[in-house]
Amino acid sequence: MHNAPESPIASKQKSRRNSSPRACFRKIGSPKKAIARTWRTNHKIEEAENEETSNDTLFSPKYNRDSVNAGDEIFLNFDNDMACYHHLRLLTEYRRKIYSGANKLPPISDPSKYTLVLDLDETLVHCSTDPQIYADVEFTLQFNGVSFNVAARFRPKLHKFLEAVSEKFELVIFTASQKVYADRVIDHFDTKKLITHRLYREDCTNVCGNFIKDLSVLGRDLSKTIFIDNSPQAFAYQVENSIPIVSWYSDENDNELDKLIRILAEIRTYDDVREYVTEAFRIQELLDGLPDSCQHYD
Repeated sequence: MHNAPESPIASKQKSRRNSSPRACFRKIGSPKKAIARTWRTNHKIEEAENEETSNDTLFSPKYNRDSVNAGDEIFLNFDNDMACYHHLRLLTEYRRKIYSGANKLPPISDPSKYTLVLDLDETLVHCSTDPQIYADVEFTLQFNGVSFNVAARFRPKLHKFLEAVSEKFELVIFTASQKVYADRVIDHFDTKKLITHRLYREDCTNVCGNFIKDLSVLGRDLSKTIFIDNSPQAFAYQVENSIPIVSWYSDENDNELDKLIRILAEIRTYDDVREYVTEAFRIQELLDGLPDSCQHYD
């Protein structure tokens, strides 16, 4: 019996919780606010890597959060889902696959620019194979012999964001999505060709089904490289270069990209971006302070 093809969006569904609590890591010029709750999880990294499953999905696979129980414009929000950060800690402690291949990007054309690496799904856009009342663009593509109708929505202020940061940053999309899909959606919103390079699922490091985006494959100076992604497990190899952003699905009042313009302008004044990120977001400090056992309590 032939099974129906897996929907490309199946691995990208929003958490089923009724609400998605948010906190903020930092207000510009002040330290990170304390996290009021302690979270515990029993999530473990599975040893088996299911390459067949990972290759069958079109959009970026995301961490499965279904088993988890449930301001001011210069604040940057993030998904307050501590199970993701437990998972991130496990990945940072897992045996690392050291990349020894050729640089995936050519030499930077403008050495005065820093490099800004951007995730795609739920960071810049939200796409669905289900019909949408409101969509910025719709298109059809073929994947594994199946035709998919994709409806794409662009995060508010996306075009403004790309134009503003492209002046001082080399822009790179690094997605765990399939190339056939990613290129189509990027072409629709990057009409001015501000994005210099694109990397896809095959460029990720697969650690037990987790697609880690190893910045060392780029061939860039990591002291001048920033990475933004809504999925913490994606930046397991370079926590000190990475800024988490709250996942976006449809909120028209979202202004996270607008706030990032200001944060990135401040980061650009640092000789080593890792100094800023380590102090401002303190992700490693958060990981080090997570409890080891298994449930969440107030």
